Amino acid sequence: MICKIIGSALIICGTTVFGLSRALLLYKRYKSLLKISSGLTVMENEINYTCDCIDTILCRISSIIEMNEIFYNTSAMSRDIPLKQRWKTAVEQDAASLRLTKHDCEIISLLGGELGMTDRSGQLKNIDHIKSLIDIQTSEAKQEYDNQAKMIRGLGITAGIFLVIILV
Repeated sequence: MICKIIGSALIICGTTVFGLSRALLLYKRYKSLLKISSGLTVMENEINYTCDCIDTILCRISSIIEMNEIFYNTSAMSRDIPLKQRWKTAVEQDAASLRLTKHDCEIISLLGGELGMTDRSGQLKNIDHIKSLIDIQTSEAKQEYDNQAKMIRGLGITAGIFLVIILV
């Protein structure tokens, strides 16, 4: 009898943790998009008010922003590789850890094509455009989290209780 109770508790705990972890993935995407947007704001300010090269700006952003994977990995790659390719590679490498969707990655990768290629105003316009697209993705991620996270958490608990009822 005690084994059944312990087993039942383990099943319910396991499915609850699974539901919580799945809901956390939705939240991580939302937070990642917010951090990338704030990184782009910092980049915009750095380009606007300093005369540093883009690699120096990327290094500075990676030290300022908490979730700095894309900015840091881009600045850490060999300078022999074009910036567009370094940016795209960094986005692809970090997409899984940041929980970005394919569409998020495509939008963020667009920025790499223009970085360092145009004058200051062209770069600022491009960053502003990408920020507006990321803001749309951020609001979608927030809405998805709000709509689905509670359901996923509840589904984990309910699935555990359902399994226990079937097994007992």
